[in-house]
Amino acid sequence: MLLHTLTYRDEAVAELQKKVYKLLGYGSLREKLIFKAPTGSGKTVALALLLRGLAAGLPHRHELPPERRRVAYLWMAPGRLHQQALGSLRRFFQDTREARPRTFDELAPGDGLQPQDVLFLNWASVIQADNRLVRPTERAHDLWAVLEATRAQDTTLVVIIDEEHLMATTGPRTEEFLRKVAAAVEVRVSATPLTKSAHWVEVDRHDVVKAEMIKKGIQLNPALDEGGGTAQHGRTADMVLLEAALAKRRELAALYAQEAARAGTARINPLLLIQLPSETKNLSADDVKIRDQITAYLTDIGISETTGGLAVWLSGEKENLDAIEAPDSAVEVLLFKQAIALGWDCPRAAVLLIFREMKQTSFAVQTVGRILRMPEQRHYAEERLNVGYVYTNLNKQLVTVVPEAADYLAFVWAERRDDLYLDAAGRPTVELPTTTATREGNPTRITSKFTEALYAVAQARYGLVREAQPGGQPYEEFNRARLRANLIELDVENLPIEIPANVRLDGTDVEAVNATGSAHFVQTPEQARMLFERFCYDSCGDYARDGSHERIRYALKIWFDEWMGHFEQAAYRIVLHNRQAFTDLLALARTEYAHRAEQAAQKVRKLVSRTWQVPTPRRHDENDVLWPAQRALMAPLLLRARDPHDATKLADSAAEFAFIQRLDASGAVRWWYKNGQQGAEHLAVPYQVAGDPMERLFYPDFVVQFADGTVGLFDPKTPGSDAAVAPKHNALAAYVAARAQQGARTVGGVALWHQDVFRVPPLGHLIPDDRNVSAWDVFDPARYAD
Repeated sequence: MLLHTLTYRDEAVAELQKKVYKLLGYGSLREKLIFKAPTGSGKTVALALLLRGLAAGLPHRHELPPERRRVAYLWMAPGRLHQQALGSLRRFFQDTREARPRTFDELAPGDGLQPQDVLFLNWASVIQADNRLVRPTERAHDLWAVLEATRAQDTTLVVIIDEEHLMATTGPRTEEFLRKVAAAVEVRVSATPLTKSAHWVEVDRHDVVKAEMIKKGIQLNPALDEGGGTAQHGRTADMVLLEAALAKRRELAALYAQEAARAGTARINPLLLIQLPSETKNLSADDVKIRDQITAYLTDIGISETTGGLAVWLSGEKENLDAIEAPDSAVEVLLFKQAIALGWDCPRAAVLLIFREMKQTSFAVQTVGRILRMPEQRHYAEERLNVGYVYTNLNKQLVTVVPEAADYLAFVWAERRDDLYLDAAGRPTVELPTTTATREGNPTRITSKFTEALYAVAQARYGLVREAQPGGQPYEEFNRARLRANLIELDVENLPIEIPANVRLDGTDVEAVNATGSAHFVQTPEQARMLFERFCYDSCGDYARDGSHERIRYALKIWFDEWMGHFEQAAYRIVLHNRQAFTDLLALARTEYAHRAEQAAQKVRKLVSRTWQVPTPRRHDENDVLWPAQRALMAPLLLRARDPHDATKLADSAAEFAFIQRLDASGAVRWWYKNGQQGAEHLAVPYQVAGDPMERLFYPDFVVQFADGTVGLFDPKTPGSDAAVAPKHNALAAYVAARAQQGARTVGGVALWHQDVFRVPPLGHLIPDDRNVSAWDVFDPARYAD
């Protein structure tokens, strides 16, 4: 069991332990505690640590009655999960004996459970009335006798229900069984829990990704987009998908081999999982047809059960499954149905090909979760190894994703055009030094100090004030005018919703129904409040959402009240109507908050230098807009929509979009790349603001390779748009100068958009500000033509 320190896990265990104490103190029965944790986060280890903590802590909880300080546990799980968990906990506690994992067969007639005993049960079996464990016998040796003897010894029961969402398939039988068990607390564990309870502990998927336990996301049907993907050439769609999935597995195998050679670690042989269509246990006609097609094709290319490259996990057919989980197993492809979706842990699984019947239109997170684990519990410099790959034969219009899987699949991916980026020998033509910063020791949740950070960045971004203006103009009025000048709409009376017509609704909020068959609604105040809450929840960045979103919500509301004179309902409408503007503002506020937290804790960030390459693949939000580009290094090129109602407002600013258009229209540009705004995978240059000893990181917007081989690093601005324009440019100028000293042809700096022309300071020239640009050069890519 993985035991190295994981902050998210330790925090969850501490919260679980605290809530168990609280629920035991109620003195009631069947109190429900939900533990929601994503696949791959280490739920079994977390529960083992919880048992350890309770064993140490319960004897000292003198506020509890004596019988509630003596606790035994039932661990219930479906399928083979209870056996796997039993083995894991026996290894975990083999030396300390803080808990005693048991099976029913180890109990003698008349025995009850002792405190710290953990009895493992397959709950799908024990809810059957004729199961031997629950069927009364003459020897009185059944589960009910064990539980009665346990209570007679003044020992309280706590039930741990693993994969609790699957209980829904058994309905009243499970409920009746749990009612009869009558445990004090039911700890219900799942990535997708169905039970509702006020007592809830959740591990945020983003924290698990940040800890490098699981992959950053899933890429759905890569390189199969119409016009730019895989040609069909008379093959069936199923065969196209199979060949694409196999090609992706081979690509990843080569990348893992490179990583092993570079790091001196063991080689990982990535596994392709192929799931047959039907959800039934037995093979359907579709299953047999596709299985035969797959095995015939695989045999033709040398992958079969005989060669050891193909494993099968079907009802009545199990082949080549021994040691398949080993990182260097020779098995390349596993053919399976339902069984693998539950309780199977194979971190080398990297590609998933899902064949679905047309009536099946959703991905289950438990299946997708099979390819989310990182095989070495770390992310790699090669981004393609940090992503899982899913192929499916469902039409795009039919694909839906269950909520827990949505965060993995609701993205669009762009690939690097290696025909432009790599030379004839397959080496990158552009590699640049970059800097990353660690933030160890910083808070994982946003605190009340976030309000001050929001005030600071909003004041700097929009030029806001807190005192009356000349002529007696109230500062709230002045501030509202400043926001309007920055294209933020404040006069938002209603938030519209459009839904299909002919839908029966209760209520009176219908505004109008037009002739095209859609109804226009106005959101109720409660709907607006809920959407505002969700917006704050989605705006936590790398911070734990639990608790952080409340601080963001408070900071926004108090900012509108104190600086604008707007109250709650108006704030909700304004934020939701101007969603992108406030998304950007909160991103800046989080950066400022982190910077202030580092200073307050007197932490000096550790800056690490390394070599940077253009990353691939690149994840985009599903709402980003496709833009036809000729020279963009990433394909497809996806740009952020600043205004979802105006298709011309693309990229992060008007200046940035204008710069993209100039780059893409120039024959002197070989390729250009839009850099990210944060994250270790993007190019960063350290800089300092006067009076601040701490170095910050600046992410130049564009990396350009010109036709003559010169590399350009540019950051488009408009006059007065960035208070830190001088230190950023000067740091970039020093970076370029250092490259030039090494013989690398590099140019760059701030590119100021002034009177429809981009001007850049002369090469190596430092600037005090961006007020006087008359001596600056006009940006002209043609000077770097061959």
